[in-house]
Amino acid sequence: MSKRLAALDIQRGFIMMLMALDHVVAFVYRYHPSEVWAGAWTRYSSWERFVTRLVTHLCAPGFFLLMGAGVALFLEARRRDGWTDDKARSFLLKRGLLLLLINQVIENRAWTIGFMTSQAPPPAVPDGPWPGTPGPMLLVFSVLSGLGMALVLASLLLRLRTRWLAICATALVLASTVCTPSPDHLQQYYSLPMRLLFLPGQTGVAFVLYPLIPWSGLALWGLVLGRSLHEKSDATLAKLPWIGLLMVVLALVLRALGGPGNLRLPRDSSVIEFFNLIKYPPSLVFLLFFVGINLLLLSFWHRVSGKIGRLADILATFGQVPLFYYLLHLFLYCFVGALWFRRGGSLAMTYVVWLLGLIPLYVSCLLYRRFKSKTAVDSIWRFF
Repeated sequence: MSKRLAALDIQRGFIMMLMALDHVVAFVYRYHPSEVWAGAWTRYSSWERFVTRLVTHLCAPGFFLLMGAGVALFLEARRRDGWTDDKARSFLLKRGLLLLLINQVIENRAWTIGFMTSQAPPPAVPDGPWPGTPGPMLLVFSVLSGLGMALVLASLLLRLRTRWLAICATALVLASTVCTPSPDHLQQYYSLPMRLLFLPGQTGVAFVLYPLIPWSGLALWGLVLGRSLHEKSDATLAKLPWIGLLMVVLALVLRALGGPGNLRLPRDSSVIEFFNLIKYPPSLVFLLFFVGINLLLLSFWHRVSGKIGRLADILATFGQVPLFYYLLHLFLYCFVGALWFRRGGSLAMTYVVWLLGLIPLYVSCLLYRRFKSKTAVDSIWRFF
């Protein structure tokens, strides 16, 4: 494996470990903060809780960005093996639809078990409810649905040149910021297509967490990154830290100035409120800040991957079987919470459970990686 690909796998594995922490907070600590365009918006009572949430914000932007980059590099490798554009398009379309199916049939079962077994009192959310009409949620479009819809869209745009793909990606991200209404429209009715495209919330029996437009824009950014890594590897890697730093600085400037890019402004002058950003849908400031940090980390892993030995291998092991890891960690931690932490545990215990859970996760992922490496390139098992 090239150093370039190793850095991608290491970064993916790193954010997957952080993602597990985020979900252990939900299943063991029995609390999950809200960062929504209207209504629920968490006020943090301690630095420990805030920092825990802040670092886990790296996960979703990193997932979509790295998925796009990985898809681009995978398809370039397959084209050398004779794949046509039609075969590549079919491959992405099938994988995207499969992710949508797995989201509804498998992933949502873990969340149902986790939340239905909770006996902890619901946290107070001073800013109001989640957007939408309350009621039974039969269809929940969470992160796997977001990734699946992004793959479907990417399959339709494969023939675009890299420059036009970058323009399209940026237009989608900006469109989300422009089209998101003010928080005053919390209770307004929005159709299911509007939810799926732009606005998280509930309409009827469908609850949408990751709408298509903003998150697909981020995945297309990843496609641009992957193509650039393939075409101009050294030049792209040299630019990554500067691009990442520029994005972080721009995010901080936009946050300090207020206005465009901030779906909701800080409620006071504290540092916590300054960095308490809106994720659902991701504000422009949110995306710039956390994508920038992801790029800085990717550059860092590229520079040190040959020097950290065992740690690099552990992270890459997680990063090379992302869907397998994702589903396994959800059910592992949701059952731990259901069996021993129905009333919730301390934040310190949450970290202990998270670290201990990484041990069986690593062993399982190592075994699955070995099995996966023996399957055909287009095998369904390689998808996990």
